[in-house]
Amino acid sequence: MNIMYLSEDYVGSRVHHNLCQAMCETNENIKLEVFSLKRKNYSGRDITSTYYKPKYNVHIATPAINTLLYKYWFPYKTNTKYNILAETIDLGKIDLCIASTLFSEGATALKLYKEKHIPYIVAVRATDANLYMKKMFHLHKLGREIITNARKIIFITSVLRTKTLECRAMEPVKNIIMDKGEVITNGVDNIWLDNKCLENNTYIKDSILYVGSFNKNKNVLNLIKACKIAKKRHPGLTLNLIGGGGNQEREVLKTVEEHSSWIKYLGPIYDKTKLIQEYRKNSVFAMVSYSETFGLVYIEALTQGLPIIYTKGQGASNMFSSAKTGEEANPYEINDISDKIDLAFRNRTQLSQNITAFPFEDFRWNNIALRWTFNI
Repeated sequence: MNIMYLSEDYVGSRVHHNLCQAMCETNENIKLEVFSLKRKNYSGRDITSTYYKPKYNVHIATPAINTLLYKYWFPYKTNTKYNILAETIDLGKIDLCIASTLFSEGATALKLYKEKHIPYIVAVRATDANLYMKKMFHLHKLGREIITNARKIIFITSVLRTKTLECRAMEPVKNIIMDKGEVITNGVDNIWLDNKCLENNTYIKDSILYVGSFNKNKNVLNLIKACKIAKKRHPGLTLNLIGGGGNQEREVLKTVEEHSSWIKYLGPIYDKTKLIQEYRKNSVFAMVSYSETFGLVYIEALTQGLPIIYTKGQGASNMFSSAKTGEEANPYEINDISDKIDLAFRNRTQLSQNITAFPFEDFRWNNIALRWTFNI
């Protein structure tokens, strides 16, 4: 079967590479073409050089486009992507399209379905639920049409499924969502699952780790403010930051410099063996993003025995709360984040014990790929 995978986020997120790689590894009958459009003003990090020997074909287009129209006029975005796609890939040989988002990629998949009769599967991610369904009212009709014509709807977490079902604009297609919808989470690289350290007693007490970008959504500045408050109750508190980039990098690094006695910036670390060692040095992992599709780093932290402080109502928060592997915080309330830091420090022993029962194998990419290919 010839499958085309659409993802504009492919160049900046390993998630799409890992899923496509695993699908090819678990089903030798699949031939996969990945298409991504990279804008020339792309502000994120292109990490495609770290994708080890893709077993699929990759097509990354960098066309000269009107940036404002592409960003603010949805028909222009869809038509531009479709036209470039048609020039790049022989659509007559494609049996199925996988759209990695409901609106942005789903609109292109719908156009392919209408004009080339190519069936499609669509995934629902955080941007779909937290931006398009909440604020892009003019696109709600399009969203319903995408859902109606999709062969299958994949929700990356149960939280996203619930948000979609509770969205008033999706009420007319609620039964279709119930019938076609399935929750299939993202996974983590095998190195994390094959090197779990659930009973680590060598960590540094009252040390917090953050791994990720320094953009507004990741909310690092509020995390720092919360740590500053929590430090009054835990004088030995240290915060270790790994990553960088993003639209708040300059401000974050300036704040780190101002509090260099207890905040350490370790830069980006791409070597996972070294990254694992850094996880093990800390007692708690914290990331309180405003919006999160899944939260891959939460699972990585859990594999190394770190209780997590995560965002309430985002990503896989339902799973973490039911497993009691950490503390959920309101990203808008600095005092709440601080309180949850305090709780995580005080309850670390019990939280660590709970982590040992976490279903880690559910997040192995090959197992996840089998669930995807079952729907093909």
